[in-house]
Amino acid sequence: MAAVTGHLRVFHQRFEEPSGVESALVRGQSRNMSADPRLVRERSVTGTLRNVVGMPLRWVAWLLVASPALIIPKLFLPRALSDSITVGFALVVVAFFAVLALYFVFSIVWWLAHRGRPGLRWAPGDATAEERTASIALDAGVAPGTPVRAIGRVVPLTDTDVVLRAFASDTPVPWRVVELVDFAVVPDEGVPLIARFVQSPVLAPLGRRGSFADHAAGFSPQARQLAASGEGAGRYLELRAGQRVELAGTVDRTVPNAESFELDGVAASLPRALDTAEAPYRRGPGDAALVVGAESAPRIFIRSLPEG
Repeated sequence: MAAVTGHLRVFHQRFEEPSGVESALVRGQSRNMSADPRLVRERSVTGTLRNVVGMPLRWVAWLLVASPALIIPKLFLPRALSDSITVGFALVVVAFFAVLALYFVFSIVWWLAHRGRPGLRWAPGDATAEERTASIALDAGVAPGTPVRAIGRVVPLTDTDVVLRAFASDTPVPWRVVELVDFAVVPDEGVPLIARFVQSPVLAPLGRRGSFADHAAGFSPQARQLAASGEGAGRYLELRAGQRVELAGTVDRTVPNAESFELDGVAASLPRALDTAEAPYRRGPGDAALVVGAESAPRIFIRSLPEG
């Protein structure tokens, strides 16, 4: 199994409601940042009923909180009306405990059905509206900060086959580990996009099911160390040189000559040809390219596409 080599970037995300943290190891430097989880809350029939019952329970509770104020009108109203207020208060109390009992029943059923299952799960990988509407960069004269996208082939900037591995767990506390090397997407039309990963990308689809142990050997020691506490089933995804993808990101800068440039202070070069039987490509010498992925920009979005 080929390993990810080259200028390695490793990201580990761990999510606990209501937010998460991402640990990054980039060019030997580690740092922490807030995570963009794109998680959704686990939904079920019992959970929905529990929430439905919980709404009137809160309303009745507020009525009980305000009930001491009924003492004042009772002092001045006729006996018949005063007794009516007392009966109304008793009915509110009975309703409160009846709804409370129903809420307890649904809560217990929900807990029995969901214990050991994640309260949050990974959302189906999809692009945001901004990512979907980003324009294809037809030339290199795109201003920094502009959302762009490209559909084309993965071209690594170093001599490697696998450019990205990712595993996302389905455990009660979701976590994800992503390791990748610098690569570009050479599009069917437009200029190449060189991906600069300052944070882990959003990936679609989520990948095939399995356990981390099934794929741990392919990850680097750094990634295995970050995921040391990870266990359970999840989804695994990898990207290889020549694979067709859609990539969307925010322009950081223009590279006048893609054959010789710097990426985060390291010399890099986009090869003119990717000589594989599945996906050969060639481009002219001295072509320009766009670097996407700025420090304060949204995460890079990558969708793996079928061939053909």
